[in-house]
Amino acid sequence: MTTGVLVREYANIVVTLMALIYATVKLLRCKRLFTHLNFESENAKKVINIIFTPIVYAGIFLVLYKYYPLVLDLPFVLNKTYCAERAIARGYSHSDPEFYERRYVDMEINGKIERMRLYSYEINENEEYRLIYLPNSKLGQVVPDIK
Repeated sequence: MTTGVLVREYANIVVTLMALIYATVKLLRCKRLFTHLNFESENAKKVINIIFTPIVYAGIFLVLYKYYPLVLDLPFVLNKTYCAERAIARGYSHSDPEFYERRYVDMEINGKIERMRLYSYEINENEEYRLIYLPNSKLGQVVPDIK
């Protein structure tokens, strides 16, 4: 897989972790997350912080949970050992066929249908493609056949 694809996906994890660290440090230093509120009442500021701080943390943890399979694929990325298979598209992408982008497509690999996130140009239904992908996150790339 190309380095740009992997950098784009792992950058999301790094940014989310930085947000988690920032929120934790600010909470520990200031005793509240939202210190810029312009309320007269100190009780109103406390109530808003009590309500929104868990919501912020829940959102950050949900994003990290979404990227958990990508974290499991980190050893495969570091060793550059990707899965390479021939697959038949069981879905297709309506996106611009001239634009290389991430597409969500159902692919049949060895008789089993998997929902995959593929970086590719146009993907047509019932056509066979050569894939390079990560086994846990199902993030991959369509590679042209070399004949």
